[in-house]
Amino acid sequence: MLNCRHFISLLFGPGFSGQRFFSLGLFALVLSGVLVATPVTASATERNAESFIEALAGDSFKIMSDASIARPERIARFRGILKNRFALDSIGKWALGRYWPKASSAERAEYLRLFEDMIIATYVDRLQAYANETLSVTRSIDHGDGKFTVYSKFTRPGDAKPITIDWRIGRKDGRFQIVDVVILGSSMSTTMRSEFASTIRRSNSGVTGLLEVMRAKTATLRLSAEK
Repeated sequence: MLNCRHFISLLFGPGFSGQRFFSLGLFALVLSGVLVATPVTASATERNAESFIEALAGDSFKIMSDASIARPERIARFRGILKNRFALDSIGKWALGRYWPKASSAERAEYLRLFEDMIIATYVDRLQAYANETLSVTRSIDHGDGKFTVYSKFTRPGDAKPITIDWRIGRKDGRFQIVDVVILGSSMSTTMRSEFASTIRRSNSGVTGLLEVMRAKTATLRLSAEK
């Protein structure tokens, strides 16, 4: 059976566990080569939220499965999906927590840019290995005020127990965006916030220390995009 820790390790390797788990959450979207919606009784708005997740997975799969797409182009397309369908700035600000107000304007701008780059650097290559797995939408809830949860399960051949992935979605001006992903009961935003705070404390240099770590982790992405 593939437990949560093993699953995360397979995707992202050892170390930097919190940020890697965040990356798994933000883009469990690309885990589905085949996405099948199970029959559910849902309102029209709930079904729209489910369709949003289905479309997200399908579009991401197209990027992963097409071997003819060069890596710089793959990066550009993946970036487009993230910017359009995830509330990246809101997630990033929340993840920085109490350090956001303390950061300078320049630090905030760089942090949000690196935040986006870090997600892409983590996902753009590794998740191709999972292109033919199955993410099944099981049900959804309309919480009101434009907030939804779409429940799904990730299944790999031979696994005894599927991995549950819950998508927290917001809707503003008629547009859906993912604001959090919960895997096996653990929130990626909360996990990431804890990891970022820990990195800042260890650095003894405030947000500057976190930025240094993020620059290092996105360096290969920048080099690839420049080729």
